[in-house]
Amino acid sequence: MQTLKYDVHINFYMRIHDAQLFGGKGSIGYLRQCMGHCQAFKPEKMESAAQEVLNYASKAFEVSPDKIEFISYQEYKDATADEEDEGYENASSDE
Repeated sequence: MQTLKYDVHINFYMRIHDAQLFGGKGSIGYLRQCMGHCQAFKPEKMESAAQEVLNYASKAFEVSPDKIEFISYQEYKDATADEEDEGYENASSDE
C-alpha cells in the first residue's frame, strides 16, 4: 500500500479586543495565523492546535484569552478589506 503524502495550510482567523497594539480598551483588531506546509497534520489534533494559537495570541497581544474570538475567513476578509496585505490571496499557493 502506498503511503499518503500531503501538504496542507491551516489558517486561524481571530478578532482581538482591547489590545494596546490596536488602540487599547474598546479597540478591535484582526489576526490571521497560518500554519503552512503541515505534512504531519492529524485532524484529531485540531482542537489542541487552536488552543495553542489562542495562547500564543493572548501572550503576544497581552490580552486574556476571553478577549480573542475565532472568526470565519469571510468575517476576517470583510473586516480587513481596506487593509493592504500583498500576497494574501496567494498565501497558500506553492511557496
